[in-house]
Amino acid sequence: MHGHLRVWGEGAPEHHEVGLALWFHDLVYDPQAKDNEDRSIEAAKRVLGALGLDTGRIARVARLVEITKHGAVESVDATERLMIDIDLSILGAPPARFATYCEQVAIEYSWVPPELYKVKRRAFIEAMLARPQLFLTPIAYRDLEHQARENLEQERRQLV
Repeated sequence: MHGHLRVWGEGAPEHHEVGLALWFHDLVYDPQAKDNEDRSIEAAKRVLGALGLDTGRIARVARLVEITKHGAVESVDATERLMIDIDLSILGAPPARFATYCEQVAIEYSWVPPELYKVKRRAFIEAMLARPQLFLTPIAYRDLEHQARENLEQERRQLV
């Protein structure tokens, strides 16, 4: 993810805030929990506050972590679009890496009954494919959109 930040975010005004948000966005991760981002945000606030980062920058990092919940992507600014694209970049990985990612997701959710997992995962994939575009920044769109759609279509076919 930080590699994408180096390439896509070079010169971005809030480059450092995005970098911090990337470190913290999955700090707390439990596939069975619904409050991972909120708990990660609280941890980021504690750590960054203890390090003396000013409250405005801490709030910005918190917002960048919050938008990784992948709800609506309307009304996001350029920095937030960059954060979303970096977070979703695995979708546009080369096919072998994407296949490994799919296996890792299945392992993370192995506590879900297999048929339910397939239904939920397929719903996620179809929601992503229904978006007019997956990536919101021109550079990520150029670099990853086509491969991401191919990867998601391939995974959808395998979830029958």
